[in-house]
Amino acid sequence: MTTLHREGDGVRAFTKGAPEQVLPCCSGRQVEDQLLPPDDQAVTRLVEEMAADGLRVLAVASRSFDELPAPLTPEGVERGLTLRALVGLRDPPRPEARSAIGLCASAGIRVVMITGDHPATARAVARELGILAG
Repeated sequence: MTTLHREGDGVRAFTKGAPEQVLPCCSGRQVEDQLLPPDDQAVTRLVEEMAADGLRVLAVASRSFDELPAPLTPEGVERGLTLRALVGLRDPPRPEARSAIGLCASAGIRVVMITGDHPATARAVARELGILAG
C-alpha cells in the first residue's frame, strides 16, 4: 500500500507491505542516519528472525518526488524506494484457542491452520497453539 503526501514543494510516497513485496522496490536502505545500498540477504535474515518469534512483519519504505509522479501507477511510484523500517506486530491468538484446538484433537478432529502470514510466523503461532509439535 502506498500513500502520497505533499511535502514542501514536492511529494513523498510512503509504502508499507510484506517485506518480500517491498524489498524488490527498494534501491537503498536507511540505517540510523546513513543511506546504504540494499542488502536483501541481511534484511531477509532479520525478517526471518522476527517471524520466527511469531511477529507479523511489515516493511516501510519511502521516496521523495519533485512533483506528482507520472505515470501515477504502482509501477511509476513504487520504485527507487528507500527501506526505512521493519515493523513487527504481535497478534496473539485468543486465550481460548489452545483449549479449543486440544478439545478438537481429543475428539479425533485434525486441526489445520490457514493463514497468509509468513511461513515462520505461521510455524511460531502453530507451536504456540499446539497445532505443531516442537
